Amino acid sequence: MQDAYWDIDAIGRELAQAERALGNIGPAISMFGSSRIDPHDPLCEHAFELARDLSRAGYAIITGGGPGLMEAFNRGARAGGSASIGLGIRLPFETTPNPHLDIGLHFERFFTRKATFVRYSRAFVAMPGGLGTLDEIFEVLCLMSTRKAAQVPVILVGDGYWDSLMHWLEASPVRRGMIEPAHLGVLHRADTAAEVLAILALGER
Repeated sequence: MQDAYWDIDAIGRELAQAERALGNIGPAISMFGSSRIDPHDPLCEHAFELARDLSRAGYAIITGGGPGLMEAFNRGARAGGSASIGLGIRLPFETTPNPHLDIGLHFERFFTRKATFVRYSRAFVAMPGGLGTLDEIFEVLCLMSTRKAAQVPVILVGDGYWDSLMHWLEASPVRRGMIEPAHLGVLHRADTAAEVLAILALGER
């Protein structure tokens, strides 16, 4: 399995499938969040409404294609009338794609999947999540800070959820010079679709 994971031809095929499927989708936003949120949790309703309103504003919605908040985002995309896209990956759990996808891609490799999120997104919106969500946020920030990806907004949504993380970033690695303050300049906090759209409008000027 390890040898197959690093198969150069297979890596190329994964990236090529993404280009064929997404090369002409137009402006899109990647939305991250926990797969472990119950569908009846108020966070899912918030996620649905946020994605619906962004979809109505003309953005395709890209998620990891799984359950929880990802499924709520994809439902919102369909309700708003834009393309609903899921980038699935083989895992020992949570492998079934949600049923609200117009385009569903499957990846064996995290790095090709992440490259696809970055290549086709005008912005990134993250709601509460765990290790996967944090990994996606920091991967994007690292790529931007090293100029391997365009500077676009990374918007954290969720009342109070991100406060401790933001405080730690500013009080520890930034204060000690391990992160340049400018590298966190793409990070924004918002709660409503109107606030997210206002941030996006500023970023596109």
